[in-house]
Amino acid sequence: MAKEAEPLIRRDDPAPVQEYLLETVKFVWNSRTCRGHPIHQAALEGDVPHLQRVLAKEPQSCSLRFVYDTEFFGQKMEGSGEAVHLAASRGFTAAIQVLLAARASPDAMVTRDHKPHYNALHAAIFAEGRGGTTEMIECLLAARADAGRNMDGKLPIHIAFQTGNVPLIRILRRHMKILGQASDEFQERWTLPEQNISRNITPPLELGVLGGKMTVRAIVTSAALHPQSLRILMRGRPDALGLFLNRCNKHGRVEEILHAANVTGLDVAQLARQSVSSVLVLLDAATRPPAIENEGWHPLPTQVSFAARNMWDFAWNTVNQGSSQRTLLTFLNPDKHWKFDSVQFHCPEWHITLTNRAFGEILQADTAVCIIPDLVTPDVFTCLASAGIDVKILEHRVFGAMVEHVFENFVAKVEIVRSFVNVWIVALLSLSTWALRSSTQSLQQSESKPTVVLVAVQFVAAQGFADIMLEFMQVFGLFKMGRPRDYLQFDNLVDLLSAILPAYLWIDPESRPVTVFAIFVYWSRVLGIASLREALGHELEPFRNLLRGLIPALVITGIAFGAFSHAFFFLGADSLDKSIYSSFITLITAGMPDEPEGDMLDVGLLYMSVTFFSVFILNIFIGVLGEQYSIQKEHCVALFRRRRAELCLRYMQRMHCLQQFRVCSGALGHIVLAGSILACLTLQGLTARGVAVLNDSWEFPVYLSVLLCMYYIAHSSFNSEVLLDPSVRADSQKLYYFWCCYPVSFDVGVDDGDVSDVEAEDE
Repeated sequence: MAKEAEPLIRRDDPAPVQEYLLETVKFVWNSRTCRGHPIHQAALEGDVPHLQRVLAKEPQSCSLRFVYDTEFFGQKMEGSGEAVHLAASRGFTAAIQVLLAARASPDAMVTRDHKPHYNALHAAIFAEGRGGTTEMIECLLAARADAGRNMDGKLPIHIAFQTGNVPLIRILRRHMKILGQASDEFQERWTLPEQNISRNITPPLELGVLGGKMTVRAIVTSAALHPQSLRILMRGRPDALGLFLNRCNKHGRVEEILHAANVTGLDVAQLARQSVSSVLVLLDAATRPPAIENEGWHPLPTQVSFAARNMWDFAWNTVNQGSSQRTLLTFLNPDKHWKFDSVQFHCPEWHITLTNRAFGEILQADTAVCIIPDLVTPDVFTCLASAGIDVKILEHRVFGAMVEHVFENFVAKVEIVRSFVNVWIVALLSLSTWALRSSTQSLQQSESKPTVVLVAVQFVAAQGFADIMLEFMQVFGLFKMGRPRDYLQFDNLVDLLSAILPAYLWIDPESRPVTVFAIFVYWSRVLGIASLREALGHELEPFRNLLRGLIPALVITGIAFGAFSHAFFFLGADSLDKSIYSSFITLITAGMPDEPEGDMLDVGLLYMSVTFFSVFILNIFIGVLGEQYSIQKEHCVALFRRRRAELCLRYMQRMHCLQQFRVCSGALGHIVLAGSILACLTLQGLTARGVAVLNDSWEFPVYLSVLLCMYYIAHSSFNSEVLLDPSVRADSQKLYYFWCCYPVSFDVGVDDGDVSDVEAEDE
């Protein structure tokens, strides 16, 4: 009895009709079980003789369709195709030629849910996921197969990238260029024909990156020299960025592509979180000598004076590096080129800093500009200040120069004021403690405390409230930038606690625990002076990072101390407090009793514990400390820059709060600052000597007002709005570029060969 026939659909009928065959062939294609005609089996296997026999017997069989069941987004559908799709996907060029000769169409479509999906060219390129052959693609292109989009909006080059087939990518890109369709590769929106539905299209290169079938070299060689390629590599394959930028540089298109890709500081920050080495490569490619608008009338100076420009320069350079001579010159302005108005013979004012040779000693100089705009922003400094990013990022000369620029021009004044206030508070606390001890030891029976104690407590409480205001400014700035979670870091929480507890002295001036806490806080803050001098900071900064490396050793020590203390308490009869104290004396200080007490177990445990702590634990700490210090010392310059970057980041965040209230800067601000300090010192001196200048209830508000005034003026630097997040800046459309000028060493002599050449030219 004959089998029930399976339906096959003819392509060439106006309204598709079903033909029934007595035999149905089953085969697997694209991991799906298909049902079709013997011609489909022959095309799938590339059996040319069999194919020719079937076509000789049934000339129209090349248009018969096989069918299969598929599932798409959870919905079951029926798909179909022709023999030409099977032969193309398997790369059987001879079979394709036979089918094309039999009038099979290369534009016949594989269908999904009875709708056209893709043609033979797409099937040949995909090749069941393996990637097609160049011979097959060239054959189909020669047959004028349509190189348009499939139902998903993908071009053939999308499929080639998806399969990671570099030779096919080159062939298809060349074909698109011939057809004048080269720009189609970079379209990211496509409108579905006849439905007027617009959808996003993943770019071909991104498909190649996401597919994971292409090596770095394959991706770079296949990527078009286009801004879209740069952005895709920055997002998905930063390790390929260096080779790609080298290709761009070889063709002289780095600046063009960076500008067209609209790469900004935000992109640099995102890239830095993925790969430090890649962001340094990008920065190297983007930093170059500026384009000169008029080489004849206004050339870029190759010799520049690095002497101090003004009194602030002289004072800062002397404090910072012990010399009035600068190590670099930095600028942040809207100019990307070395501009000159050839009509009015006028240049921007900031050029005078480089062109004026009257400042002092002239040195050979190298001037460069980073053509990535808005690089000096909170986003980038968040990365520079992060302990989770390799500190080597700050060894790059541009990032290092950025930190120095922001710190010198904006943050240094704030840190000078903070350091001065910290020393001021430490002096008051020391005087008050000395006066309090002296009054306690005297024979006087007066119950009142020395007035200097009250002055110190009120001033410390006022500083606590001022610190709370600074923390509020930082939180407000983060909210304004849309990143409030950035505040939830350990260092910020410690700063908040160090502000709240001293402020509590306003409520309870006699709180001994809070006073002790304040003593430790402000003495530790005296170390902040190190941020103002490079040589001192390079030596002290490694010590700030030692604690993190000691955590494993501290854990081992704590567990060992707990174990031995437990054992001593079990064997002894003392109370828990005395047992812990005696354990500390024995284990930490290696304090042995004059004569051991107890039985052999007690004595043995005593000897073992002292030996363990004095030999094993002590050597662990010595070894870990030495190793960690060596590691930290190796990167002391970068670690010091990171510390300054942290201070710069806090300043930037706070400036978002002061954006609308900055009215006192420059010389007037310095006069007000000096006057406030002098008035406060006078008030404290008179009050400490018993002169009632103000009512006691007014003393705290006056101190707080003076401190807030000092910090406000210190934060009010000229042109500090350029440091704001570009999204909240008043001139958000204005771009700022970072310039740096370094002194370079050079040898004015020439070797014998050069002299010979010169003499030969003279003759």
